[in-house]
Amino acid sequence: MASVRVKEQYTLGNTPHSVIHKVSEQSDFQKQIQEKKDAYAAVLDINLGKKNTKTLRLNYDDELENFFDMFDGSDLYFRQIVNERSLHKIKEFCIDLEKHSKIIGAQSMLRFTEIISLMFIYKKQTHYLFILLDII
Repeated sequence: MASVRVKEQYTLGNTPHSVIHKVSEQSDFQKQIQEKKDAYAAVLDINLGKKNTKTLRLNYDDELENFFDMFDGSDLYFRQIVNERSLHKIKEFCIDLEKHSKIIGAQSMLRFTEIISLMFIYKKQTHYLFILLDII
């Protein structure tokens, strides 16, 4: 990481003083990595959700309320269908969750459903799905 010297001037009483500090400078690459980490950590991107609902000519507040109504208690339902090992119900749940998560900008839920969907695409990986979900 490169460092930059910064000269700071100040006065103490009537006497001018100057101090030179070494300041670390983040490279563009490191800034990009940090931005990607921040984006990945996003749980609910309201601006993205508003943009998505505007594109679909929907009201963001209504869609957010609809999301909460539909998926309230979904963690218990999801755990139940995983315990039942019901692949069809898991697929349907993930399709609905993915669709509504994308609309409101719920990034972490969207990534979760995308991972599970990919496991279904590669059918040989469904046994890993149950191992993963048992851990959760």
